[in-house]
Amino acid sequence: MFALYLRKKFKIPFIITEHSTTYLKSNSNNHSFLEKFIIKKVVNKASKICPVSYDLQKAMISSGYNGVYKVVPNVVNTSFFKYIEKGISKPIKILHISSLKEAHKNGKGMLRVIKKLSQKRKDFTFTIVSDGDTLSIKEYAKEINLKSNFFHIEGGKSIEEIAITMQNYDLFLLFSNFENLPCVISESLVSGMPVISSNVGGIDEMITNENGVLVTPRNEEQLLSSLINVLDNTSNFNRIEIAKKAKKTYSYETVSSQFLKIYKEIINNNKIPIEFPYSP
Repeated sequence: MFALYLRKKFKIPFIITEHSTTYLKSNSNNHSFLEKFIIKKVVNKASKICPVSYDLQKAMISSGYNGVYKVVPNVVNTSFFKYIEKGISKPIKILHISSLKEAHKNGKGMLRVIKKLSQKRKDFTFTIVSDGDTLSIKEYAKEINLKSNFFHIEGGKSIEEIAITMQNYDLFLLFSNFENLPCVISESLVSGMPVISSNVGGIDEMITNENGVLVTPRNEEQLLSSLINVLDNTSNFNRIEIAKKAKKTYSYETVSSQFLKIYKEIINNNKIPIEFPYSP
């Protein structure tokens, strides 16, 4: 609303960068009538709306938020997240990082699959890193009798620590019920780590046969078979190429150049002098 005020008073155009999952039909946390009214008012006056995925763009338009859209993905700090040459771990190390909000991230569903996987093979470990409710997920692991030699959980980490952690794992797992364009996936890919994920939101815009596997959300049997297949063929992924392509898509240089192009276009179209209306 403040951006809308500046536009009206000083003729300064604005753009919106949108990340929220609240626009998605699969998310029950939708907007109130007042929120919808305000969002429509602001979106209608924006020079450009920049959702992080085409899926989010479609969700916003279907909700009646019409405007001029340009998809710009989330960015990754490639000075921290980068590929470091290493061999495949023995046992193979699977990683999950999230808030562990159950309705969103489906942590219990993942653990049920990991439990079934542990009954079929012993050549893997599964680690969860979270600053969320780790106690309930630990209790659920005990409830289903998931052995500690297959699973352990760690608390929150800094960005730098997460980057180092990713460099030391072989496979990233996400089994969310809904998402937009998760930063944790782009960070994994930039680190050269293939990803198994539920096919929700804009994730199919990130994952290909070359860098991972998509499964149907909540389909635990499909996730189990996909994990088995990937564990059997982990060495088939070209981790150098995964990191190289992801860096080209999500680096500061790539994303900032897209925003700079948008800003220049808007400034030129509105014939705006490059100065701010307030005096120091």
